[in-house]
Amino acid sequence: EQKRAYQTLIDNEKMARAIIEGALDAFIQTDERCVVMNWSPHAEALMGWTRAEAVGRSVEELLFPEPLRVLYRQWLDQFLSEAGSEAVGGRYETPLLQKDGREFFAEVSFTALRHNDGHIINAFVRDITAKRAAEEQLIQAQKMESVGQLTGGIAHDFNNMLTVITGTIEILADGVK
Repeated sequence: EQKRAYQTLIDNEKMARAIIEGALDAFIQTDERCVVMNWSPHAEALMGWTRAEAVGRSVEELLFPEPLRVLYRQWLDQFLSEAGSEAVGGRYETPLLQKDGREFFAEVSFTALRHNDGHIINAFVRDITAKRAAEEQLIQAQKMESVGQLTGGIAHDFNNMLTVITGTIEILADGVK
């Protein structure tokens, strides 16, 4: 019975590891102090830091631009203080840094789990830079379409007024002759 329970535990560990390593998004696990505990191969590819370089370091220092570090820490502390004993999570978009200093825009989905006296934070990170750029292009195109429609409408109204003025001038010109 004990051997079967132990084997089940090992199988569950292997399954969790396969899910994390096979996920399409980068997986990062931290404690409540933001110290990296786990760093997936996709995190290595996306951020540029190897697992050995990332584990044990602060995720704030590795990934967040300088102006956002304090804000992120304050937000996380408040979130964890309100979390209570149940698993809670959320999703947000933020600029992050790669190892070489290049900034990219990311969507972060996270879950905070109560563990002993603290929390474990599991986060999946997705690069949405291209998606965001496409959305901005679409918004710009929609703005230009609106400006075009407005301009066309104004030109049409102006043409209607010119037609009335031209007609009136022709009538007056005939009357003056």
